Amino acid sequence: MKKKEKKYYGKKKKFYSFFLKIFIPFIIVTSILGGIITAFLNLTFQNNISSNVQAAEKTIRQAGVKYWDIYQTELEEQKDAEYEFQTPYNHYIGNMIYLNNLAMAVLNDSEVVSMQGFIHLYQKDDAGNLTEITDQKDKVFLQINDTSENKYMLYCDNDIFGTAVPEMKDMSADFSFDKMNEVYVSGMQFYPASYTCFADGEEQERTVSEIPDGYVKLDQSSEFTIPHGVVGCIPTSLKVDRYTGTDDIVNDYQNNSNWEYVEDIEKCAYGTHTVYAFPINNDNTAFAVIDYHYNIAKSLMGHMIIYTWLGVVLGSALISLVIAYIMYRSYKSAYDMEQYRRTTSNAMAHDLKSPLAVISLYAENLKSGKNPEKNQYYMEGILNEVKAMNEQVASILDMAKAEDVNTELHKTKVDIGSIINTAAEVYAETIKTKNIRLDIQGSCQIDADETLMYQAVMNMMDNAVKYVTKDGKITVQMSNESLSIQNTSKPIPEDVLKSIWNPFVKGDNSRHGHKGTGLGLSIVKTIMDRHGFTCEMKNAGDGVKVKIRF
Repeated sequence: MKKKEKKYYGKKKKFYSFFLKIFIPFIIVTSILGGIITAFLNLTFQNNISSNVQAAEKTIRQAGVKYWDIYQTELEEQKDAEYEFQTPYNHYIGNMIYLNNLAMAVLNDSEVVSMQGFIHLYQKDDAGNLTEITDQKDKVFLQINDTSENKYMLYCDNDIFGTAVPEMKDMSADFSFDKMNEVYVSGMQFYPASYTCFADGEEQERTVSEIPDGYVKLDQSSEFTIPHGVVGCIPTSLKVDRYTGTDDIVNDYQNNSNWEYVEDIEKCAYGTHTVYAFPINNDNTAFAVIDYHYNIAKSLMGHMIIYTWLGVVLGSALISLVIAYIMYRSYKSAYDMEQYRRTTSNAMAHDLKSPLAVISLYAENLKSGKNPEKNQYYMEGILNEVKAMNEQVASILDMAKAEDVNTELHKTKVDIGSIINTAAEVYAETIKTKNIRLDIQGSCQIDADETLMYQAVMNMMDNAVKYVTKDGKITVQMSNESLSIQNTSKPIPEDVLKSIWNPFVKGDNSRHGHKGTGLGLSIVKTIMDRHGFTCEMKNAGDGVKVKIRF
């Protein structure tokens, strides 16, 4: 079956129609695929989250046992002390160390990427009462030793320490080199009085001018030494927005002698919230309650879904734009070619119809024999119209030859000046009759097809001679970069200049008194395009200028 040839009639289609034609089905297909991929990623991600949470809980329990042992050891080393900070069961300092290490153990664990929580530590006394001993403030710790090599940890609130040691605030000190030379103590708190810091590239001694009331100088003459510098402490927990579950669990087990591992999971607006409690020592006197939620599954999946669908939409739009652009270019090229053929056919028919009508009229007058004295006039008129038709057909053939992309360009060195001189000889009689001054400047040699370039330059000169005013001037300027031909003539309307290079555009013939084929400049433009040259026409001074850039 013979394939039907597609015709491009009617109003020209817009680009957006091609885009929508591609985008709508494309977005439907990619949306389905995106949904399948999102569901798969969600399932995989949820499984990973569950594994990470289990690993986090295991890490916390292991860290709890480990650091509780350290805590008990520290307490044992603080018996029979004379200073206030040497009381046998200094829960505060011990638990701050424990909680800090516990938080660090959790935060430093690579598996714990999905949890934010609040770590509570409870101590049960002999009466069975539970006391929460978690502290939320940043602390700076200082270790001191006594003569028996017992170790004690003093603390200072981060804000107070920053006031006493300004280098800490502006981060100009390197605390890996710090040393506390002299400190004052009050209970378990210390206050720096003299210290050495590594600031501004060198080691410097600093003294604090004022010591708060209630502090006494730590005796370092024989009893105590400060073996290390200060140690910064992070907040002991990351508090989350919620939850009564911690208190509920504590209340439920307030009077129980033994705790077992307890877990309470609840779905909340921000993800999944979990509270669980477990003993961290063997005699059930210390307990950890981990109160946390992880919304990373929801938040990241939400972002993942948003980004996935955003990628689907943008990707579909981009791909659709590319495909639509390719289709539109192909369509536009075919449509413009069809319109060009139709316009050319109409123009050719119109231009050939007029001389044929004149020839027919003159031939009928000759045949009738009514005015024999005009026979000579009729015959000359017929010959003139035949000549005009011949020129028209020749121009059409020249145009077809110039447009034939299947014909290779045979490039050689072409002397443009020689073609200009030839044109001057061809139009010498017209130049003399119209008293035209011809000014030829410069020289030009380019690589081009000599036959086509000869045709183009001759057309340019023909146009210049035809439309120059009587007693006017034609100026030709040549260089290896460009060729310009300017004549004195009436200006061309701007709307005509925009389409002057199109086929069968003849300008304002009535104003010039000349009748052309309308193909001369179009042939020039076609030849220049094939060579990769550019051409332009503009009103310049008292005439019109045509310029070719090589």
